[in-house]
Amino acid sequence: MRAARAVEPGFSPLDEELGLLPGKLTPRLQQSVVRMGSWMPFERAAGELEELLGVKLSEPRVRRLTEKAGAAMIEVEKAEVERLEREVPMAPAGPAVQLLSVDGAMVPLVGREWTEVKTLVLGEVSLEPGERRGEKVIKTSALSYFSRNCEAEEFARQALHETHRRGVERAGRVCGVCDGAEWEQKFIDYHRPDAVRILDFPHAAEYVAAVGRSVYGEQSVEFNQWFNTRRHQLRHGEEEEVLAALRRLSQQEPTKRELIEEKLQYLTKRREMIRYEKF
Repeated sequence: MRAARAVEPGFSPLDEELGLLPGKLTPRLQQSVVRMGSWMPFERAAGELEELLGVKLSEPRVRRLTEKAGAAMIEVEKAEVERLEREVPMAPAGPAVQLLSVDGAMVPLVGREWTEVKTLVLGEVSLEPGERRGEKVIKTSALSYFSRNCEAEEFARQALHETHRRGVERAGRVCGVCDGAEWEQKFIDYHRPDAVRILDFPHAAEYVAAVGRSVYGEQSVEFNQWFNTRRHQLRHGEEEEVLAALRRLSQQEPTKRELIEEKLQYLTKRREMIRYEKF
């Protein structure tokens, strides 16, 4: 005969036996709350849960459950990073060609304050390009994301959990597509120093466009014609012609020279990262 088990107030042995979490919600319902709460504003999530599942929860409760789950996930991932650093296990095999991209975005906090959240994106690059509007298109699938609100050095360390899981270390070739910020390049150095560095095309094109707007005016026909030509050259292996065009404008427009030289130097420093036809 089993000995009687002491039961504290508010505790049910059956809850533990069935694997239920503390509180009145089932594990599946808590999972739904957290999924909705991490997908949309908490107030809207509460409304959707009531509409879809008939469960009425307040906005503060949805917030608390979501944030509690997020905090628990972070602790689990931190522990995994420490294990990886301690044991240094072999990473799983990665894809033949892998995308690695990092960036930062400003997000609002309570009290009208803002902070930068850094995000890593990993994906598998198809070896068979598609086509769109007569141009070759590279397709990427199996995307996963990892975000943290922390300094760049700590972000690179904490991301080890995700880069190890996705096999970055053992992928055949890794393409680091970023906007050129120094911290992003250091991130790539930390995880895959031999990665092919690519300045994301919209970022490079914006530097070229800024020069054209300053010289011709944003709404002018001359700007549209000039920029369309330069953008086509940049995409199709004529990046040196683009840089030469910027140098000519620097000589022809002395009043705009400071701005033009700033954009030109940025692109010249990263000229090996703008070989888009090759990439």
